[in-house]
Amino acid sequence: MIVAAQDVNCFSSGAYTGTVSWSQLKDIKINYAIVGHSERRMYYNENDDLVNQKVKSLLENNMVPILCIGERLEEFNAQKINEVCEFQLKNALKNVPVELLSRLIVAYEPIWAIGTGKTSTPENAQKVINHIREVLSTIAGSENAKKVAILYGGSVKPGNIKAIISQGDINGALVGSASLVANNYISLLESC
Repeated sequence: MIVAAQDVNCFSSGAYTGTVSWSQLKDIKINYAIVGHSERRMYYNENDDLVNQKVKSLLENNMVPILCIGERLEEFNAQKINEVCEFQLKNALKNVPVELLSRLIVAYEPIWAIGTGKTSTPENAQKVINHIREVLSTIAGSENAKKVAILYGGSVKPGNIKAIISQGDINGALVGSASLVANNYISLLESC
């Protein structure tokens, strides 16, 4: 289990009230931070350029970004899942040195599944994550792409986690609401 910050700003220091810098996280031995989460994009108007700055800042300072990508319900219904994920991934990794990408973690979180109780089927999640790995290969080469951990998030719970993480390319889970109640989270961990 890894503890990560739920967000980070891209500056090493300064007065940015309400945010935490990568250097502050390093000071307290937290080396992972979630970036690009759909809630940050939706409620705080974070765009692809800011997500890219955060990814670069973390990687350049020997930290690990957990990059969230995923489609909205209308994009899912229009079968634009791969296009949306590819667009978000390429924008987030624009001008990032290829040699740093092996530290990246990508979390595929279909937005329509976050906190809704709905989840992608394990097989569909596997297909999307396979596509994400292919896109990473075109960006960074197949050897670097193999080193990137890819997680699934979106209504992960004790009843579905085992089926999800048993898929070939899914390296773990980014757990949201199931982690809010300690007993539920313990049940989830025991279900693995």
